[in-house]
Amino acid sequence: MGINFGANAYVDITEIRYVPNPAWAVAAMKLDGAVFEGSNDGTTYTQIFAIDTSQVHSGWNVWQKVSSLQYQYVRFKHTSTSACQLAEIKVYGIKYSTLPVTSGVDQSCDIIIAAGNKRLQNALTYSHTATSVVNTIVPAFGPSIGGTVIHITGSGFGTTVTVVIDGVNCPVVNKTSTEIYCTTGVRSSPPSTGNSFVVNSDGNVAKIATNPYLYVDRWSSTNTWGG
Repeated sequence: MGINFGANAYVDITEIRYVPNPAWAVAAMKLDGAVFEGSNDGTTYTQIFAIDTSQVHSGWNVWQKVSSLQYQYVRFKHTSTSACQLAEIKVYGIKYSTLPVTSGVDQSCDIIIAAGNKRLQNALTYSHTATSVVNTIVPAFGPSIGGTVIHITGSGFGTTVTVVIDGVNCPVVNKTSTEIYCTTGVRSSPPSTGNSFVVNSDGNVAKIATNPYLYVDRWSSTNTWGG
């Protein structure tokens, strides 16, 4: 049994939940050797995780990822020593489209409301014409003390634009629909969650189609040695 998330799409999986058949006297009895697998072509599958029968219990069992896992297909596979009799499976993650924003094809997506688990068919449309794209960022890096003017080029930049680098606001000093100029702020310390570069245009996050700007202090900089 498995799930196909659709053509031109994949899911970055964060969690898989499953319920053993409640009719089993011992929940783990028929899961020995069973695995969950992922694939991006529907033919070649890679193991996501093997069910640890020493940990299986009645009700919802939860597996959570430790690294990025991106698949179009996810399936439960049993062996000669296990059985394909799960009562329910849920896969959680973020669904992405593999179509480039320049493809001219809009993507319709369902929305699932947690309260009552209601599903709204084709309730949200991702439009290529409504997606801003960042193509170039110059310069590519600058000091953490800030004050660097960044020139960003791309397309579809709207009326209200913000730029945030590693959680630090880069105030916009000038912009058009294809260009943005902003001045970097002071980054007091490296972010614990890693580097980030986010351009928001009229409430929508732009696609970054190039290497992001990085805060970099040269070895010779006094800032490198604490001032």
